[in-house]
Amino acid sequence: MPKGTPPDKLHNAVRKFATEKFGAQHRYAMALHTDQGRPHVHVVVKAMSERGERLNIYKATLREWRRDLARYPREFGVEANATERAVRGAQHHNRKTGIYRAAIRPSELCSLHG
Repeated sequence: MPKGTPPDKLHNAVRKFATEKFGAQHRYAMALHTDQGRPHVHVVVKAMSERGERLNIYKATLREWRRDLARYPREFGVEANATERAVRGAQHHNRKTGIYRAAIRPSELCSLHG
């Protein structure tokens, strides 16, 4: 969320979202972070329900949750949107672990033996 977002309203909105989406079936934990100037909430959801049913998360599910999650803060008077990365023009390329390690290895070796 942008700077200046009221943390308590954001926390209440995410709590409502998590309760409605997961509360009856899956355990979850939340943590509000305000130390970086841009308040945000982490939600961890137990994949296996108390009845032994697995929570299956697909890309479409994540898109739906993202849209839904943007609606809840608006109910608490906080402006939010769910613009996808591709629409925003943001690109994030993850490197494979082996490629990343190979890329940093020469500099690490020099510092260890130099």
